[in-house]
Amino acid sequence: MPGIRCPGQWGLFGGHIEEGEDARTAVERELMEEICLDAKSFEYLGEFPDEGVIRHVFVHTVETLSGLILKEGWDMAVLTREQLESGFAFSEKAGMIRPVAEPVRLIFRQFFQTRAQKTG
Repeated sequence: MPGIRCPGQWGLFGGHIEEGEDARTAVERELMEEICLDAKSFEYLGEFPDEGVIRHVFVHTVETLSGLILKEGWDMAVLTREQLESGFAFSEKAGMIRPVAEPVRLIFRQFFQTRAQKTG
């Protein structure tokens, strides 16, 4: 599909910041549009520049997909740390193991390093 950076790979939910929005407002809007998640509590992880884009990454943890409705994207899952680090996770819809996009793996590496520094 045109405009999809890593088609067929696990990614993160999000999108573009619209005119007049800040990054936090955009993530709230995008998550409602994409998975019907009405969340207001996010932790800002940081900016991740990559190939002409800047990803503003926020952390909001969910342990179950209950109540979420996938409206954009092909599949969604709660991935484990092991899956993120290995770079592969099973997709129920595809019926096969799919790769985790490299930008996502880089983001989660920093996330886990940040967590380790805070706790250790």
